[in-house]
Amino acid sequence: MVSNYLNYVLFPDTLGKLRFILENNSILIFLHRQMWCSDCGEDLLGKDYSVFVDNWYTSLDLAEKLIDNETHLIGTLRKNIKYLPKYVMEAQSKPGEFAAKENSKGITVMKWRDKREVCLLSTKHSIGFIKTKNKRGIEVIKPKIILMDYNKAKAAVDLSDQMTAYSSPLRKSIKWYKKLALELLLNTAVVNARVLYEATTKKKIPIIEFRRKLSQQMIDSNPRDGANIPCRPKRIKHSLVKADGKAATTRKFCVGCSKLIHKRMEEKLPKTKPKRLRHFVQFAQTSHICADCFDKKH
Repeated sequence: MVSNYLNYVLFPDTLGKLRFILENNSILIFLHRQMWCSDCGEDLLGKDYSVFVDNWYTSLDLAEKLIDNETHLIGTLRKNIKYLPKYVMEAQSKPGEFAAKENSKGITVMKWRDKREVCLLSTKHSIGFIKTKNKRGIEVIKPKIILMDYNKAKAAVDLSDQMTAYSSPLRKSIKWYKKLALELLLNTAVVNARVLYEATTKKKIPIIEFRRKLSQQMIDSNPRDGANIPCRPKRIKHSLVKADGKAATTRKFCVGCSKLIHKRMEEKLPKTKPKRLRHFVQFAQTSHICADCFDKKH
């Protein structure tokens, strides 16, 4: 389980983000291939950290820049990356075979074939293999780069992403900046809180159950006193009221019919006469209205 997130950096042209996860003197990072090392944070460089990246972000240029800043880079490679040794990348190998080369700066590039070809780059490991056992208990030989560090580091990232995916509040329709805020507040913060909870209490709890209990506790810890909350005023019920007095003085044109006639005149339609009546809307005595118009608005 990862210990904590250190930083997020937004790319100006994409929704991607740069994520730092610190664990056991190693930094697990998703890096933009062309990002300059200073973008990683000056306080993280020069401390002999190890940076783990996947094949979309690994490059020889990035490895050299990190070496100059006393930081290691370990990751898988794509075959179309520039400046890689052709001897290694074009080598044909059978299962269990490999081709590798190490330059003067200590950057090792290796292509190893297990079930399929895997290209690797490391500034921390030299060319070497160690024995291990697979799931069936059969002894196999694998490169140090994969077995010692990379698989463990990537497992931490995969587990973190897996935890945030369970009952995630994110939705496709949310705008990117709102999505980022929800990701930090309701996913990243919750996963980190669960790590701290399990480390403190020595108890294991499923992430979904932790979300539920956390939400319930946050609601219960801030009880709202109903007496202090102003009540919403009740909706006023309108009704038709007959005006007092003689019809000659109280009858007026219907407001709704008058507006309709005015609209018909603008559209050059045949004219009609508005109704004259003694009824008006309660609480608005100046608005005389007929029953038909009243029913349409209420």
